[in-house]
Amino acid sequence: MADGTFGILAIRTGHDGEHDPESKGCVLIFRSSDFISYQEIGLIPLNGNNYVSDAICEYNCDLQHYEISWRDDSGNY
Repeated sequence: MADGTFGILAIRTGHDGEHDPESKGCVLIFRSSDFISYQEIGLIPLNGNNYVSDAICEYNCDLQHYEISWRDDSGNY
């Protein structure tokens, strides 16, 4: 992340791997400085119509912002 910590994106699911209705169209983000302890930042809305099935994030130093790319459960990017 911009501050030197690590950002972790996750797709929240139910205990059996089923979709979580509260996180439809969102990814969950955490921050860690050591990969031992984590701080949950929360859900980030990406697309309210479909569940997210894959996501990546990069920090763009030139523009000084994060860029998230994702694929939804319909295969759209």
